[in-house]
Amino acid sequence: MDKIKDKIKAKEFQIYAKGPIHCSVCTSLSVEEATERVNVENPTGIMSKWKISDENFVTGEPNPHSCECLKTHNHMLFVC
Repeated sequence: MDKIKDKIKAKEFQIYAKGPIHCSVCTSLSVEEATERVNVENPTGIMSKWKISDENFVTGEPNPHSCECLKTHNHMLFVC
C-alpha cells in the first residue's frame, strides 16, 4: 500500500529541471505546499531555501503557469 501512495505522490509533484540557483517543478500542489516539498526533496545545500521566483520563466511564461500536458498541474519556478 505504501508503494501505491508513493506513486500517487510522485505524480502530484515532479522536479523536472534543477540547477545551482533555479529549480522547476510540475505539480498539482499549491505554491505553499510545493515550496515545502521542493525544500524537503531537493535541499539547496546553502543557508537560503527555495522560494517561488518573482521572475517569469526564461521562455516568457508567467510563474506559475498551467502545464500544457496535465490540466490539473502548474509549472513553478523556484530560486534560492
